[in-house]
Amino acid sequence: MWYDSQADFASVIRFENRGFNTKPYNSSQKEYGSIAYYHCFSFIFIEVTDIDTCSCILPVGIKRVEPQMDDTVWSGCFAFLEHYDPKALENSLFIKANHKKNVALIDRQEKVWVRNINYKGDRIFKYVDNERGYYLLETCDEQDWVIMSVENALKRTQKSKEHFGYYREEITEIYLMEEQVKRLIMSPVSCPLMSMKELISCLIKNRGV
Repeated sequence: MWYDSQADFASVIRFENRGFNTKPYNSSQKEYGSIAYYHCFSFIFIEVTDIDTCSCILPVGIKRVEPQMDDTVWSGCFAFLEHYDPKALENSLFIKANHKKNVALIDRQEKVWVRNINYKGDRIFKYVDNERGYYLLETCDEQDWVIMSVENALKRTQKSKEHFGYYREEITEIYLMEEQVKRLIMSPVSCPLMSMKELISCLIKNRGV
């Protein structure tokens, strides 16, 4: 697949010397001298199309998965969609501060995993309907993952930026499955100052289109 205009895709950014490398969501592989961090948050198989909604009850029967250690079915990688908070590299992502910045393109119609929050940071799904009564409902975490199209995720990011005045890490962070990473259009260069227009031009030149 090739793209004719900037409107067809968005950029994804990953700070990692190995580029858009993939591994199981929870991996026993040692990184940076220690065991990789265990991610305990679930993937909720439901698409969110309303970026304003919050405090919803997850309907009965919706699949939720918490990947086990070294489960290759859930291989993928974390990335940022279009934007990121530079201050995160001094705090939560300090371990990646000196890593290479990698940029690729993703189809705006692609559906990705995003955190379970609306643009204000409120939980989209707060409870899980287990048919045992309201006061016995299970809860969903704001760090759980739900499905959202890239297009809607970008709209959520813009509204969040207008609301908070900066790009929040939990809003712009996404999780890409291994098959999605394979569909990314990789940049032949890595340049922190490259604009989207320059990146597109470089990709077109590189592909001889």
